[in-house]
Amino acid sequence: MAVQFSNKKIIFEYDHSDEEVRLIGSVTIDPETSNVVDLCGQIYQTQPPLANIGNYSMTSINVNDIANIKYRTKASMLIDTVLSDAITQVTTLMA
Repeated sequence: MAVQFSNKKIIFEYDHSDEEVRLIGSVTIDPETSNVVDLCGQIYQTQPPLANIGNYSMTSINVNDIANIKYRTKASMLIDTVLSDAITQVTTLMA
């Protein structure tokens, strides 16, 4: 994860994947509270053909085609992992 400090917030840019789904995006965390302020990015299928299959934000996970609906759960699990990693890094940075 690449880290930026901006406007009293910590922004993590990431590229995280597993065998089926790849997420590229950013998560912004308030270092004083360790709360997530913003989350957004794109979802890609990692199996050939490589393709953008949707996007996500703080409030939703969207897929571009009903044929890709099976990737929503995988994306959700990866988002949880990314958020956990980012919050752990903020805790470590602020210690």
